[in-house]
Amino acid sequence: MSSTRQQKEEFTLSKEFLEFMDYEVLELASEDKPDVRAVIQRDNSRFNVGIEIATYQVDAGPGVPGGSPGVRLHAFWSAAQRRIRELLKKEPTLKNVHGLVFLKRDAEPPMSEASAFADELVHLASASCPLNSKEQDIRDFPEDYPLLRKYAHHITLCNVAPDVMHHWECSNVSVSSIGVEMAHIVASVYQKKKKSQFYDRSGVDEVWLLICAQGYPIVSTAGPEPADGNWDDQYLQELCATSGFDRVYFWERMYRWCKEMYPSGELIQKEWRAFPLAKQQQAEG
Repeated sequence: MSSTRQQKEEFTLSKEFLEFMDYEVLELASEDKPDVRAVIQRDNSRFNVGIEIATYQVDAGPGVPGGSPGVRLHAFWSAAQRRIRELLKKEPTLKNVHGLVFLKRDAEPPMSEASAFADELVHLASASCPLNSKEQDIRDFPEDYPLLRKYAHHITLCNVAPDVMHHWECSNVSVSSIGVEMAHIVASVYQKKKKSQFYDRSGVDEVWLLICAQGYPIVSTAGPEPADGNWDDQYLQELCATSGFDRVYFWERMYRWCKEMYPSGELIQKEWRAFPLAKQQQAEG
């Protein structure tokens, strides 16, 4: 992720989190150490905070070589999907066809092959275009489709006329185990603890650590049940207390709950709503 995009993401997450916590955000600016500085107000109390952000993925902890497999797969499919949309606009025979791709269970296609994978997919679909609404499964791929043979388990095509479809889907990026993986949360606190001593604390009243399950892609989701986490674990509490942060939060953005891991242990839950994340998925997809 580019530094500009990361800063924009951190800015957006900080603003949403502070508003979720019912703070009025008076000023907000991207920084380096910590990531964001904010002037906030609530109950007639105004103060300055620095916020360091760590993102949560259920399938990989921070610092794992290569990062989250789910995030990598999402990036691959997003790139392939952009290419698919370009090709479908030039293929009138496919304008009413919806495609659903099922990759092999352990498939890890690299970003460098996303466009070529999309080319093979659309070419094969064009040659196999269903003439009615019945679903058509393709499980055997000819030799001149090497990337489909390598990565795809099967493909389902369906004519949905009169609807026009320029958005195909991949089952593998839509389904994942989700939940509170405490080992990854502990690792995030530990990793940020090592960096907190270098933060610029001038002009701030407190420095917070925000571990965020941002909800997109799906592996960045902790689920609707805060009770799944062992928040009172002694090692976690001691780690938070010595981390250098005045407050440590875990925020489930999509399911709209937040656990203040340190110091209070307070749990905040609000009514779940999917619309903001649905808009983000459309924009990024």
